[in-house]
Amino acid sequence: MIIGHKDFQNLSSTDRKDLYDYLYYMIGEVLNNALHHSLSPIGAIIAGQYFPNLKKIQICVVDRGVGFLSNLKRKYDVYS
Repeated sequence: MIIGHKDFQNLSSTDRKDLYDYLYYMIGEVLNNALHHSLSPIGAIIAGQYFPNLKKIQICVVDRGVGFLSNLKRKYDVYS
């Protein structure tokens, strides 16, 4: 699902602040996870790009951690 800036135009200022705080927290958690749980000596590679005409941000995280599936397999009977 792609969400654009127009999806948030009708939000109240309080809801916009809550959304900003929530996104800030989520992105921070993803980046911290990549840096702290990577199995690479360099940690992780994190890149971001802002597209002003589209008013979109793209974030890419590359690490060598075991990943979500491996962690789930350790605890649950999952295959994919």
